[in-house]
Amino acid sequence: MALAELISVLEAEAERASAAAIDAARTEADRIRDTAEHDAAGRVEARLAIRRAELEAEEERAVAAATREARRRLLESRARLLERVRTAVQARLAEIAERPACRSLLPREAAEAVALLDGRDPVVTAAPATLLEALRQEPALAGLPAEPGDTPGVRLAARDGSLTIDLTLARRLDRRWPALAREIITALETTA
Repeated sequence: MALAELISVLEAEAERASAAAIDAARTEADRIRDTAEHDAAGRVEARLAIRRAELEAEEERAVAAATREARRRLLESRARLLERVRTAVQARLAEIAERPACRSLLPREAAEAVALLDGRDPVVTAAPATLLEALRQEPALAGLPAEPGDTPGVRLAARDGSLTIDLTLARRLDRRWPALAREIITALETTA
């Protein structure tokens, strides 16, 4: 019996050792699995963070591009509007030159400008005819040759071409246009 008991004790010992080895293996397998899951989750989270950052950057670029496009369209729209306004004003310059205020102001300004042409044999051109008549009535311009012009307003020139003083409405519009354009845009923005 001693042998049978010894075998039985050895078998029990082997079963306990085997069970302990299996438990240790299971514990190690669980640890490896947990570590792998943790590492995999970390890699997935890192990839997600990278992808999130890429998507956010892409969104920012898309928003910036859309903002630039909207700004470009707005500026083009403003430019078209300003061009239409300017064209409409230019079309009415002859009508504006007929107004009493213009027929009063331009001859006075022309009289002041004649002093700059002193001794240069000035020639005055004016349009429309009513403005030309108003110029002929200005004492400082009396006796000067005054001819009909092709552009509404007044132009004084030295006969030798050395100096021209342009008081035409088109030239005045050109000089004032940048400020007028800003005023128009400001007025539109405040009413919008």
